[in-house]
Amino acid sequence: MRCYVAVAMSIFVGGPCYAAGSCQNEIIPAMTYPSSAGAVAPWTTLYGKTAEGYNSPLTSGLDRYIIMSPPYAPGATQDSNWVAVIDHAHDANYSPPGTKAIVYVDLNFGANSEAAVEAAIDSLVANYLGSQDSNLFFDGIFFDRVPGDSGHLTYVTDILNYASSPSRFGSSDFWMNFGFWPIEPYMNLLPGAFTGAVIENTYAGWSAVDVPNVPGWVATYQPFRFASIVHDVLSSDMVTGTSTANRINIGTVFFTDGTGVNPYANLPNYWSFELRQVNGNC
Repeated sequence: MRCYVAVAMSIFVGGPCYAAGSCQNEIIPAMTYPSSAGAVAPWTTLYGKTAEGYNSPLTSGLDRYIIMSPPYAPGATQDSNWVAVIDHAHDANYSPPGTKAIVYVDLNFGANSEAAVEAAIDSLVANYLGSQDSNLFFDGIFFDRVPGDSGHLTYVTDILNYASSPSRFGSSDFWMNFGFWPIEPYMNLLPGAFTGAVIENTYAGWSAVDVPNVPGWVATYQPFRFASIVHDVLSSDMVTGTSTANRINIGTVFFTDGTGVNPYANLPNYWSFELRQVNGNC
């Protein structure tokens, strides 16, 4: 059977019948250095505007979190290329409303000390939360490799409290990439602020382990507080994955066919299709 799907006033004919979309936010690991002020992939696809609209359109009311990774070791200085892509996230000439820049900070499952993580946060504040440009700011932090067990709850609590102080990131968005399902108390460390849990895996691991083992408490929270970042994903599996994520209360997603050491070096080959799938049916 042929499938006739109306998307953006165009009719696509042929192929399997896919759902019209899932109405989900996006979280995008843009793990490529933005040389030449972001004039390289994937930045040129994420940013930019033509007469037809944005290079990567975003449905009104949804959010797109772009994960950025400028150096944050003590002594790191401001990098003009990172300044440019942070600025582009907040500039209507490059990005649709709802685009957010969030910065990568690694906890290494608790092996990075509180003091080291706090120094990293201070470095990022000093270099990229300046007032010299109204568009130069991060909308939050993407904490990677967060321990999700009871033994590290105080450690993570202290770091979030430090990051969310008014002199640092304040009431920003704080994503915690556990890679697996954490215990529920992690969802309530900053009452009144946005905190989200991220599950990262290959598609095979995500579908075989993470999806069947969703804790019952997940259904009691707003779906946009959960994200799945999934790599090694075929185009057809991406369609299934967005639908599955909706079913298990995950409202923020990224699927990519990227593989290897850095599966996020570029956007997936089916990026335009994924945008329609993820942002559709709102």
